[in-house]
Amino acid sequence: MTWRETMKPFRFIMISIGCLIGGPSLIARYFAALPPLESMEMVSGQVRFATDCRRSGRRSIDYPVMTFNGSPTRYKYMEWFPRAHDIAALVRPGEPVTIWTDRDGDQWVWRIEQGGVQITTYEEIRAAVKEHRRFDWMVGSVLILIGVGTGIVFVRRHFKQR
Repeated sequence: MTWRETMKPFRFIMISIGCLIGGPSLIARYFAALPPLESMEMVSGQVRFATDCRRSGRRSIDYPVMTFNGSPTRYKYMEWFPRAHDIAALVRPGEPVTIWTDRDGDQWVWRIEQGGVQITTYEEIRAAVKEHRRFDWMVGSVLILIGVGTGIVFVRRHFKQR
């Protein structure tokens, strides 16, 4: 028996377990309530911009992050948020800014205000998050089906050999 044949059952088990964990997680994320603006924390100070990188398959996607007054905490403004590529130009670095963030959650920036003017609104970001998650229930369901299917294939092959 070759190494490849030995690893085949292990791959079926890992695919099944991964899909049976990932599928329900996506479905739960789809149905999870988004945090209300009232529960968010306001962070104010002089803002500086940096960039973080998110890996998606073989490509990497850059998105802006904000830091305040030299704090190590980085607040994410995801690349799929409204005006993400223009946010560094819309918000003047070095000047006082107030953001609303879900600090205990994803540390996303849900609202930006500078000089009494709203740069982004909570409603815009909320709509973007809902849009971004709109297919999670479908992908989660497919992952569950794949997990169950690979589990059945594993069990059938395992007991067929005995």
